[in-house]
Amino acid sequence: RSPTHQRRRLMTKFFLGLLQALRGEGIEARVLVHDAGDIPLARQLLGQAFVYERDPQRMLEVVQGCDVIVGFRLHAGIAGLGFGIPPIPVLADGRNFGFAETLGLMELSVPLDPGSVGMAMERVRLALGSGRDRWSTAISRRDALGRTMRQFLKGVV
Repeated sequence: RSPTHQRRRLMTKFFLGLLQALRGEGIEARVLVHDAGDIPLARQLLGQAFVYERDPQRMLEVVQGCDVIVGFRLHAGIAGLGFGIPPIPVLADGRNFGFAETLGLMELSVPLDPGSVGMAMERVRLALGSGRDRWSTAISRRDALGRTMRQFLKGVV
């Protein structure tokens, strides 16, 4: 099997295991589908129990309603952090790895491994409970990056 097929299988197993664990603890999980290309798989796995919005503003409103974000895609972590929502990056590719490393989220991230569902649940409980402040460093780094970019843009204009 191709590496892409193997990676997709790992993602699917991890995803389904995480959904089962969240539901087992009575935690409401909302599955947000960012890419229309993921809709067939979402339908296969979840029926219609997922959110997909073509309108970016509407999708951001849905993200804003989340308490924590476990993200397979870089966009999930960026949107969550932008709203101050603790992101838990799943290290499924180099982009999520770079995001987590840049913002100091490596120890709050989860490797793409179906055996890491317990670790992901630990991170979710932390984000929903008294450990939420563990994400404050990432928020500070987000703010510092924002200031740097605004200064840069002022210099360009």
